[in-house]
Amino acid sequence: MLKGIGKIIWTRSRRSYYILVPEEVAMDSSFPFKRGERVLIEVDVENKALIIRRGE
Repeated sequence: MLKGIGKIIWTRSRRSYYILVPEEVAMDSSFPFKRGERVLIEVDVENKALIIRRGE
C-alpha cells in the first residue's frame, strides 16, 4: 500500500480545498491517478475517511 503524509489546503480565491499528495506517493508507478484527471470524492462519516476514486 502506498502511504505518506499529505495536507489539506483552503484557497479563498477559488473557494476550494486542495489535497496535496506527497511526491513519493504520486510518483510511484502504482499510483492510480494521472495529473489533471477528474476524481470522485466520497466522505465516509462513519469511518472518518476520505475516499478518492476515478471520476465517471
